[in-house]
Amino acid sequence: MDLHPLNVLMSRDGPVVIDWPNAARGNPSVDVAVTWILMSAGQLAFAGIKSAIVSVGRKVMLETFLSAFDRDDVRLMLNDAVAWKSQDPNMSATEMERMHSLASTA
Repeated sequence: MDLHPLNVLMSRDGPVVIDWPNAARGNPSVDVAVTWILMSAGQLAFAGIKSAIVSVGRKVMLETFLSAFDRDDVRLMLNDAVAWKSQDPNMSATEMERMHSLASTA
């Protein structure tokens, strides 16, 4: 329930996932949906050309990530993932709005 780019470190042997306190057995499409939401809705800490470049990179990274999964199965989990992440006090109002928008249009 917490798979996103900040919890993936690159090692000499390849990517390593960290931060497992919410680990549980369940539907893997839920993790993919949460990652989709976080990668799409996360607010950038900068603006201007840097923000535009990062936004393009984020879209490429997200499309590459999602291409490995059945998007229709993951799409079915978006509303539940948004409801869960909406309880997170660390999500800003802008991020919440983006999450709800993604769930209603994806």
